[in-house]
Amino acid sequence: MMVRDITIPRDELEQFLLPQLLGRVFHVSTHERLEAILEDGAIRVHPPVAPSYDKAYFRNHGCVSLFDLRSITKDQLDDTLKVKYNFLNYHGDRHHPVFFLLRRDALAPIISWSKDLFEKSLGWQLVPYSEAGHPGDLPLTLVDDILRVTIVHPPDPPFIAALKAANRRA
Repeated sequence: MMVRDITIPRDELEQFLLPQLLGRVFHVSTHERLEAILEDGAIRVHPPVAPSYDKAYFRNHGCVSLFDLRSITKDQLDDTLKVKYNFLNYHGDRHHPVFFLLRRDALAPIISWSKDLFEKSLGWQLVPYSEAGHPGDLPLTLVDDILRVTIVHPPDPPFIAALKAANRRA
């Protein structure tokens, strides 16, 4: 398992990053969490950080949240990225993503999205079509590739830059 560094302009994420994720199962974290995960040797169900979502279905049911793009359709993927959860840049401009791609021979315990699972998850947060879970902590021995992505954001238009500057002075 090695960490590959990739730098991609924000407006080219789908064109260059998505092809590396299609057909794969992966966990998404941030640059800030990478070192702790590597030192720990596992992605924890309950890491020592505040949860992103209190009502996350898989985390609250003892699983590490994953994305399963092995059999997702184009329409389902578009719905996921544009409406539900853009895992390519899920923290927007605040953080850069890290993708932990699971080994293809380590997928047996994965709980993939299904209509039955969706019905059981009502009242919880679950991304339809793409979110999956790994029961218990996910040892890094099940990961074969790590993509540490640095997203290059274009400069703000002059009007937005002026507003941000005014807010900083206020």
